[in-house]
Amino acid sequence: MVIVELILQRNSTLRAAYTEGTKKNISTHWEAYLEFCDIFQESQIQATVESLSLFIQHISNRLKTAGSVANYLSGVKTMHIINDLDTSIFDDYLIKMMVRGVKMQKGHNTKKAAPITVEILSDLFATMHNGTTNDLTYWGLFVIAFFLLARKSNLVPDSVASFDHKKQLTRGDLVVTDDALVVTLKWSKTNQ
Repeated sequence: MVIVELILQRNSTLRAAYTEGTKKNISTHWEAYLEFCDIFQESQIQATVESLSLFIQHISNRLKTAGSVANYLSGVKTMHIINDLDTSIFDDYLIKMMVRGVKMQKGHNTKKAAPITVEILSDLFATMHNGTTNDLTYWGLFVIAFFLLARKSNLVPDSVASFDHKKQLTRGDLVVTDDALVVTLKWSKTNQ
């Protein structure tokens, strides 16, 4: 009975290693792999060189970047590890060449966003109609994001429906003191 309890605790600890976003991504990657197996009548969940190379080609046809293909492959490998399946296949020469070929075909042109500078922040302020509630709200978000190096996801949701008071800022997360503004960030994309 003790060993069963330890196994359950171990599995819980392993699940805690991943953030919710990472779990969701890995789940998406695994589902894509299982869908591939179903469509192409691959009977084994355990990847073979043939099935994995065809999966790489399949997702490469559907995804825009080589980085996305690599992420899917990593997710499938993670699920192999979690399910105690053999992962040596992921180090096979043909698999490495497939990943390299996808990079060559798709190129690797990452678009890095230009950093926000004090000058850009000042220009943003100049375009606002000082005094409206929306402008003041956006200005506050811009300043907080700039000085705290915060991600958009720390401050605002993608939509009204996806608002989560445990992740995004609320009025209670801002405290004004005599000489400071204290901002409480309750969540981060990266688990630090």
